[in-house]
Amino acid sequence: MTTGNSEKNYIVPEFLGILLFSSFFVLFDWTYASITILLFCLMTAVSMMIIRQGRLTFRITFFHIWMVTLGLFCLFSAIWAWDVENAITKGKTVFSMFLCYSLAYLCYQEYDSVDSLLKAVLWGGNIVMLVIVGTYGIHGILRLLEYDDRLSEQFYLNSNVVGVLCAMSIVVNLYYMLKDKRLHWWNLFLILGVIMVSATGSRQALAVMAGGVVLFCFLAALRGKNPAEIIGLVAIGIALIILVLILFSRMPAFSGIYKRILSLFSAVTGIGKTDRSATTRLALIDVGVEQFKRTPLLGVGMGSGHLVAWKYLNRYYYLHNNYAEILADGGSIGFAIYYAIYAYIILGFIRFRRYGTLETTLCFTLVIMLLVEDYASVTYYAKETYFYLMICVLEVEKLRRACREALPKTPILQTVTVAEL
Repeated sequence: MTTGNSEKNYIVPEFLGILLFSSFFVLFDWTYASITILLFCLMTAVSMMIIRQGRLTFRITFFHIWMVTLGLFCLFSAIWAWDVENAITKGKTVFSMFLCYSLAYLCYQEYDSVDSLLKAVLWGGNIVMLVIVGTYGIHGILRLLEYDDRLSEQFYLNSNVVGVLCAMSIVVNLYYMLKDKRLHWWNLFLILGVIMVSATGSRQALAVMAGGVVLFCFLAALRGKNPAEIIGLVAIGIALIILVLILFSRMPAFSGIYKRILSLFSAVTGIGKTDRSATTRLALIDVGVEQFKRTPLLGVGMGSGHLVAWKYLNRYYYLHNNYAEILADGGSIGFAIYYAIYAYIILGFIRFRRYGTLETTLCFTLVIMLLVEDYASVTYYAKETYFYLMICVLEVEKLRRACREALPKTPILQTVTVAEL
């Protein structure tokens, strides 16, 4: 194991990790994106083998078993799927990601920290922000905000994907501020991240960002075990959220996302006016749950959610909710298979909490942010989702090793003969 993610000879694989993560978004619509991502994984593996003089040990972990099981379930679901071709495609997608992430896991399991992967999330998000700014210019971004336009209508990435990426990057940025106890020039990307979340007009991204910041501040304060510090940090987090909401409500540039937040609140509570997007999303969740009640065991086949929407609503939509989508597509078995990795990670953090660090707190926060995101997005075939999950599994494995090393060593019993007595 290396304790030195800061060691100079590990700069190359760390840099390749940043390229790998950012390529999920920057090369999203490129014909050769999958080949390029695989190439980054191979380059990372080769660089790590050179550094470690050819000594890399492949270990099968729960992460590998889970991905293979999920991929096989997707493929087998084609037997009863409403959309056979899409079920096979989803299985192929999972197995292609399994190949890439097995290579990445092989490299980064050698570290005693997931710091290099967290930096990949941080800088991957920063790179995407810079690409968007380079595409639109600052003036163009401000016009999006001013005229209540959305990034998704003019950019090649879905607005929710960009917004959640920025939210993740913001929380990781905050982590490094607390960890290093000083400011870096790149902490300024926090401000740009908030602007980007606003430019996407994504309600789920705002919820993920706000929830992630408050949860991380709260859990970080708990580590200090100082009641005054806990109350103070939580109060600061809540005050920041209130300040952001006031900012959104008073400034014309942020009026669009503020109206969308109010519309979602109205759709959930039944009070006030709602927009079509919020109403449709709630209807899609309802039809997903209704289909689950009719096919509770195996569902209608992975990737068939759009046919469920057509059956009930006469619209070819995916269900815009990962829980409803998997319940409808995979039934209780598919749901249990997919969310088993989340149970493994959360239970691992709870079991080995005494060996946790601020890094563990961040990883736990990322898992909860993913679960929040799942309420408004279908994420089970998104490349970045598996990257976040790989980070968290590696963190659990790190804690497991720390626990094992902390156990008292069993003394070797010495054989004593009768003659010696």
